[in-house]
Amino acid sequence: MNDPDQLKAEADAAFRSGQLEPARDLYRAAIDARPDWAAAHNNLAMVLRQLGDRAGAEFHFRAVLDIDPTIVSTLSNLGALLIEVEKLEEAQPYLSKALEQAPDNPGVLYNAALLSIALEDYAAAAAALEKSIAQNPSYAQAHCNLGIAYRKLGRLDDSIGALGQALVVDPSLVEGYINLAAAQSDAGDTEGAVASGRRAIELDPQSADAHYNLGNALNRLPDYQEALIQFEHAVALNPLHSEASVNRAKAYWSLGRQSDAYASLRTALSVKPDYAAAHSNLVFKSQYDPNISSTSLYAEARSWNAAHGIHPAPARPTSANFDPDRPVRVGYLSPHLTVHPVGYFLEPVLAHHDPARVTAVCYADTAANDEQTEKLKALGSAWHQVDQLNDEDLAARIRDDEIDILIDLDGHSGPNRLPVFARRAASIQVTWAGYVGTTGLDAMDYLLTDHRQTIVQDLELMTEQPVYMLGNYVAYAPIDDAPDVGLSPSDANGFVTFGCFNNLDKINDQVIALWAKVLDAVPDSRLSLINFSLGDPHVRARIASAFVAHGISAGRLDLHGKRPRHDLLTAYNSIDIALDPFPYSGGLTTIEALWMGVPVITKRDGDRFASRHSVTHLTAVGLTDCIADDSEDYLNRAIALAQDPQRRAALRSGLREQMRGSPVCDGAGFTQALERAYRIMWQRHCAGDDPSPIEEADLRPA
Repeated sequence: MNDPDQLKAEADAAFRSGQLEPARDLYRAAIDARPDWAAAHNNLAMVLRQLGDRAGAEFHFRAVLDIDPTIVSTLSNLGALLIEVEKLEEAQPYLSKALEQAPDNPGVLYNAALLSIALEDYAAAAAALEKSIAQNPSYAQAHCNLGIAYRKLGRLDDSIGALGQALVVDPSLVEGYINLAAAQSDAGDTEGAVASGRRAIELDPQSADAHYNLGNALNRLPDYQEALIQFEHAVALNPLHSEASVNRAKAYWSLGRQSDAYASLRTALSVKPDYAAAHSNLVFKSQYDPNISSTSLYAEARSWNAAHGIHPAPARPTSANFDPDRPVRVGYLSPHLTVHPVGYFLEPVLAHHDPARVTAVCYADTAANDEQTEKLKALGSAWHQVDQLNDEDLAARIRDDEIDILIDLDGHSGPNRLPVFARRAASIQVTWAGYVGTTGLDAMDYLLTDHRQTIVQDLELMTEQPVYMLGNYVAYAPIDDAPDVGLSPSDANGFVTFGCFNNLDKINDQVIALWAKVLDAVPDSRLSLINFSLGDPHVRARIASAFVAHGISAGRLDLHGKRPRHDLLTAYNSIDIALDPFPYSGGLTTIEALWMGVPVITKRDGDRFASRHSVTHLTAVGLTDCIADDSEDYLNRAIALAQDPQRRAALRSGLREQMRGSPVCDGAGFTQALERAYRIMWQRHCAGDDPSPIEEADLRPA
């Protein structure tokens, strides 16, 4: 049979009935008989696309446009196909031409939105999908993708609404439940996210993404044991799912399986060598491990630089006006301009900046907007939300804003934007506050620290030049509604209560062994731990078991999960003495304990910057008698303080006022010194000098 009309008619019938291979063969036969038949080429391309032959589909879509370059559906479908094969630049002109000819066509709008999502332009994607849905409200996938775009824009309520509508239209849409779980998790509805994740798996047990998103929700519940099971499923179903390997590492850490956590992060990097965030996670988590030397920590940071930190010099200088005396433009970049230590440490700086010296610009790399965000915004600095910008575009934006000095507030803690600094977004780049140690980046010029935080031995293991701040490396703005300091709890209880409210990842076997000695030496004493991870019964059982192995009964432990911040501060009124973990010491947690009148026992013998946070805070407050030289001294100082109720009572009643008069709470003085540091950096840059250390003496008022 050589009648092309008959061949195409039979092909169309086979296509409609889902018989793809017979349809393919019949379309080919029709095209052999009539090579310039656009409709046959178009339909063959659609069949081949469904069969997974994308190269063949692309060939026949292009054949259609060679015959007639104005066919809107083919322009749109070719654009969508090119998106699937990640030829985004090639897709753009076809979809643009389709939109010019049919600006209200729902299918064209939908495919244009897919391109915008691929390009991470979620605002454009949302606008196109809203218009598409107005024309065709019964397309579930359009509602689903609109929910994805809204989530990326931080519009979580709208995202949940759009995804819910997708599931009204198509209750079996697995992708709808997967993305609903993610949006609910982001919005804090963890139980809803778990339910949506489970429904996605019921519909498609072979979906790696369904298991991955359920695992994420379970991590946030927290239920690390089941989260681990879901991540294992995700990786088994898709060994290339690097994100699942990264989040699996979080579950491993919380369950005390550090070696497995490292292996999981290495797996993520083997699958995706350019995964900078996973590599940062590895650098950061290594800081918690007492078995990893400072030399190895530095080597891992340098490995990050080698893998992700080498980029061509920018096309133009980031600062063009080399007047050494003009106000400098300082950018503060972080996803943590929120209820977070970074948000609290930045507050007194923004509050006290002198606009005659510094023009401050905040780059909020998050859509989150909480009470601390609003407080920071109200301090008057320019504010830009930049979480929608990729690293290249954000670096270009910062250059366009003519930022002279760009401040990294996160280091390798997560999430961060170190890749922006690697691209030399500003003439001078400084790391501070959220990490307080070397990033290992060639492109990072200075580290804001102090002589307690960074010691001589560290200097060979740093890529940055140290800036030794006066008194403390941060300033603290006390919380307006902090609870009053209560009476010594031992007076009412008849026994001493030790406590630690730090991240549980800091509490390793060596810490538990020493704390068990403290408890054993102080009769009837108890230990209170409060941390999000302790909301998981498996984690509580692990910690209790570790103490029991050292002869401390579980009945002497009070283990609690996450509490609201005000309640957490109030809980210090039930603590007599705080015990600092090691080698990763407390930062904001130590400051808050002191503000609530609770002394903190720490030690100075750590071999890394992370060991010395509490040392610098206690020194700044004048509480050096709580700083031990080693573990034995730590034990003795904890025992001595437990046996000295008068000393504890005096500290409890006077620490808050003592802090008010210390460098810890001197936001104005800290910021003035900081501005002098910025001026020195800028003057050196204008003179063509390389960065070099800035000493305390350089920062004292003239």
